[in-house]
Amino acid sequence: MLRCTLEASLPPRPVEEMEVTLSGLTGETGKQEGLFAAKGRRRAQLEEALRQLKARFGQSPVYHIVEVEPWSRIPERRLALIDYDP
Repeated sequence: MLRCTLEASLPPRPVEEMEVTLSGLTGETGKQEGLFAAKGRRRAQLEEALRQLKARFGQSPVYHIVEVEPWSRIPERRLALIDYDP
């Protein structure tokens, strides 16, 4: 239907920008949470997931990268993997 409408009413000059707004298609609405609103809850979820991983595997399978010798010519000496423990 949209294609037919656009083809039937060709613009007088080339189109540089087009915006389409869809509304009234469903009764559902959405709400986006703030980026930092639930930081404490996410932190608790992360800690619980790490605790479960440690219990399952005996050690933490999650690491973070730390600079050790950033001046080194050997790439393996520049960074190191350290157990992630929040």
